Amino acid sequence: MATSKAALCSEKHTGGYDEARHPVDHERNASWLLPYIQLSRLNPPISWFLVFLPEIFGVLHAAAALRSPGRDVLRVAAVILFHSFFVSNAGVAWNDLVDADIDAKVERTKSRPIARGAISRTAAFVFVCSQVAFAGICLMPVPRAAVVAMGPIVVSTGYYPFAKRHMPAPQLVIAFCMSWAVMFGRLAMGRDDDGGHWMNDKPVVYLMAATAVWTVLCDTVYAHQDLADDCKVGVRGLAVLVQGYAKCFLWLLLVAMVTLLYYSGAHDGVAYHVFSVGGCAVYTATMLALVDLKDPASCGKWAGSSFGFIGFLIASGLLAQYLAT
Repeated sequence: MATSKAALCSEKHTGGYDEARHPVDHERNASWLLPYIQLSRLNPPISWFLVFLPEIFGVLHAAAALRSPGRDVLRVAAVILFHSFFVSNAGVAWNDLVDADIDAKVERTKSRPIARGAISRTAAFVFVCSQVAFAGICLMPVPRAAVVAMGPIVVSTGYYPFAKRHMPAPQLVIAFCMSWAVMFGRLAMGRDDDGGHWMNDKPVVYLMAATAVWTVLCDTVYAHQDLADDCKVGVRGLAVLVQGYAKCFLWLLLVAMVTLLYYSGAHDGVAYHVFSVGGCAVYTATMLALVDLKDPASCGKWAGSSFGFIGFLIASGLLAQYLAT
C-alpha cells in the first residue's frame, strides 16, 4: 500500500525514518542489512503500522457486526499484521525507487539508501518484487473476496509516486489506499455482502471516509517539512496547493473526520465515542493548535506521532465496541 500506504505512505510523508537525523558516515563498514532497514522505514516501524491500522479498523468493525469469536479475530489480526509488514516494505521501497532523483535534491531525503547509492536500483526493484511475493503468500488464509480487494490498493500504490508529478493533490491517492484497506480488513474478517453492495453498509462507508480524511490531514502536515524543497523541484502536493490557508483547511478536515467517525458509530456504545470520536477530536485539535507549519521539525514531530496516535484511538474505540457486543 502507498503508505502513507501508504500505506502506504510516500517517501516524505510516512512519519518514519528521518535520514537527515541519522546519517550513515561509514557506509563501507556498515552492515549490508542496514540500508534495507532504512529503505523499509523500520527504524521506527511507523510505516508498517500505518498500513496495519486501517486494516485492523475493518477487522474490528466487521468482528463487532458478526459477533466473531475472539480466536478468529486474533487469527485474522495476526495474518494482516504480517501481510501489512510486507506491503509496507514494498510500498515505501517502490516509492523511493521511483523518486530517487527527486530525493537526491531534497535536504531531508538525500541520504536515503537509493538516493545516496547504498542500494542499486536493480537491487531495490528485486527487493520490491520479493516483498510483493511475500505479501501475496500471507493472503492465502483469507477469503478470496479480500484477495480481490487488494487489487485496487496495489494499483494505486504503484501509481502514487507518479501522482506527485501528475496531480495537485496526490494525497488523495494515499487516502484511497488507506480507506480501501478498511474494506480489505472487513472482507478478511469474513464480512461479505451476500450479493448486496458494500455501499449499503453506511457505518463502514463513513469509517472509510473518516480514514481517508485522517490520512489527508496528517499527510498534509507532514508534507510541510519539505514545502520549500518541493516548490523548488516541482513536487506537487496539498502543502503546496493550500499555502496561505493551510491551517483553515486542516481545521475543516478535523471537523469532517470527527463528523464521519460519529456517524460511523452513531449506534455504538459510549466507549467508541469516548475513544474514537472524542479522543480523536481532542488530540487532533491540540495538534493543529500547537504545530508550527513553518517549522519542519514541528511538522515532523506532530504529524509523525499524530498518524499513529489518532489511528490508535480509532482502533481503541472499535475494539471497545467489539468487546461490548
